[in-house]
Amino acid sequence: MSIRICHISTVHSVKDIRIFIKECLSLSENGYEVFYVVTNNKNEIINNVQIVALSETNSRFIRIFFKPFSALIKALNTKSSLYHLHDPELMPIGWLLRLFGKKVIYDAHENLAKDIIDKPWIKPTFLRKSISILAHTAEQFSYLVLNGIIGATENIYEQFGKRKSVLIRNLPVLSLIESAAASKIEKGDKIILVFTGGLTRIRGIEEMLSAMKFLSNDYELWIAGTWDEVDLQKDCANNDGWRKCKYFGQLDQLTAYGLMKIADAGMLTYLPAANHLEAMPNKPFEYMACSLPMVLSDFLYWKNLFGDSAVYVNPKSPQSIADGVMKIFSENGLKEKMAANAKRMIDNSLSWESEEKVLINFYHKILNQ
Repeated sequence: MSIRICHISTVHSVKDIRIFIKECLSLSENGYEVFYVVTNNKNEIINNVQIVALSETNSRFIRIFFKPFSALIKALNTKSSLYHLHDPELMPIGWLLRLFGKKVIYDAHENLAKDIIDKPWIKPTFLRKSISILAHTAEQFSYLVLNGIIGATENIYEQFGKRKSVLIRNLPVLSLIESAAASKIEKGDKIILVFTGGLTRIRGIEEMLSAMKFLSNDYELWIAGTWDEVDLQKDCANNDGWRKCKYFGQLDQLTAYGLMKIADAGMLTYLPAANHLEAMPNKPFEYMACSLPMVLSDFLYWKNLFGDSAVYVNPKSPQSIADGVMKIFSENGLKEKMAANAKRMIDNSLSWESEEKVLINFYHKILNQ
């Protein structure tokens, strides 16, 4: 009988890139029997991963304080050998699982303490600092109580002791990107800039659109993703840059890669929120795997990480973003040089295929304790 593993999330989607596409599928392909407890409209099996459905809720209060315990009951019913948690509000059920004698991993996707400081829905504002300190304390307690901690970036990993933690980065699945067919959408003679992902104010979508006003009609911005709020979508539709934009809605991963493969540059101009300054999002690595030069926020961490694969701009300044775009296409040979640098970095070491080995070894270590 194969070893059962249960991943749990009350926040992420069924086909979340890190949880499902990378971790669950990798574990399944390595012989584990994988369950994923997640919000969905039904129990089902997707690519040999057994989806255990949680009910949808529009209440943040219910999601944070009650839904984890519904997830706990369903997770225990899987009778798994190891439980892998993906959300901060799941830490208390991780502690309970340990009381029940279960092996538990907590996967820290974000720098939680910094992320809370930037949460606009936590009011009054002065509470954020106190909640941030409490969250950091909970994570450190989890390090002591749980069997292992996974950090998605170096700065997250370094918050925990090395004995029980490991760094597993959000790097692209090269085989998946290579299998994606280039989109057949006709782009004519336009220079295509692409952004795919969550469409939120803090990720700089409004400034990105405003930058299009400073570019000639030779440029077009293609965006795909889900709007964080209805008012933001309305504001963007009223932005003068919208007329130079094509919106494709929410796309599956392969279709999104198809857009990237025919685009001319990738855009990622996150605003300088505390949790962004040392973030390691999927998107730049996916752009690099598609041999795209990039326009990125001028965060020092990103400059050191991505080097000559991008131009770096002030994400709060539409003019700076536009200037960065024009630099790529006006300097002779720069576009080709940046694209080659990006692909070389990815092929050498920056892929999920290398991170997968770290994940499997970490599982072996914990399961054999």
